[in-house]
Amino acid sequence: MLHDRGNMKWTSLMLPEHLVQLKEWKKEQYHDKKRDLTEWELEEIEQTIQRAFKLRKLVKINAVGP
Repeated sequence: MLHDRGNMKWTSLMLPEHLVQLKEWKKEQYHDKKRDLTEWELEEIEQTIQRAFKLRKLVKINAVGP
């Protein structure tokens, strides 16, 4: 039975610059890009905060992402 080493056997044929670019590409693929909130979403957040302020309720804001 042959034991396949996957990508290991191909790294010796690649230039170091290519390996760096591949690592950067993989990192970008799995990194979620920060998106801007739409005007609708911002308005909804503002209304929620105003409502909580009027009712004297505690508001917890969680940042999602890096």
